[in-house]
Amino acid sequence: MLNTSLLFSSLTMALVACKKDDPAPVIVPTIVKEWTIPLAAKNENNPTFGRTETGTATVKLLSDNSLSFTIAVVGLASGDALNAAHIHVGDVISNGGVILGLNPTFTGSNASGTITNVRTTLIDSLKDDMNELCFNVHSTQVPSGLVRGQLNTIIEMAEFITLSGANEVPAVTTTATGTALIRVTSAKKIYTRVIITNLEPGDAMTAAIFIKLLLVQMVV
Repeated sequence: MLNTSLLFSSLTMALVACKKDDPAPVIVPTIVKEWTIPLAAKNENNPTFGRTETGTATVKLLSDNSLSFTIAVVGLASGDALNAAHIHVGDVISNGGVILGLNPTFTGSNASGTITNVRTTLIDSLKDDMNELCFNVHSTQVPSGLVRGQLNTIIEMAEFITLSGANEVPAVTTTATGTALIRVTSAKKIYTRVIITNLEPGDAMTAAIFIKLLLVQMVV
C-alpha cells in the first residue's frame, strides 16, 4: 500500500507541475471587417498623363484593434518606386486629409504590414460603411498619389476630361480652359466636378451637360 500511495502522489505532483509549465493559450484575433480595394491611376483626381498602373489593396480590421494590409501594384513605370500609402477621408472626387499612415516597406511593387493600437475613434469610422474613405499609394515620380481606390464603394468608371473651346462642335474662340472629372460607382452614383480657368471678363458659367451618344445598328 505504501508503494502504491507514493506512486500516486508522485504522479499527482508530476501532473500539477506539467499544468504549471503549460504556456498560456494564444488568442488569435478575428477579422472584424475586410476590404478588397481595386486601385488605378485613373482614379486619382489629378491623374498623371500616361500612367496606367492598376493594383489591389487588401485591408483587414482585427478584433485586437490592429489593421493589417497588403498592397500589389501592376505595371509600375520604369524608374519609379512606390514609397508611401495612406487612408484618407474623401469621396471619389475629393482629396481629403490623411487619417492613417501605413508606413509600408515596398519590395518592388508589393508591401504588407500591420498597424497596432489603432485609436478607437478611427476604428468606429472604419466600421461605418457610410463613411467616404479612400486608399492612396504614392511613388517617387508621383508623390501626390499614383493609384487610388475607395474603401466602401468601387469606382466602375473614372474619366478625366480636358475642356477647351476647340473641342466644341463647331469650335468656338475662348481663352477659357478646364477639366471635368466623372466617376460612376458600384452604388450607381454619378459624381462630377468641373473646373474652368481663364474665363473672359464679364462671362459666367451657367450649365454643364453630360451627353451620351448612342449608335444604334438596325438589322433588317
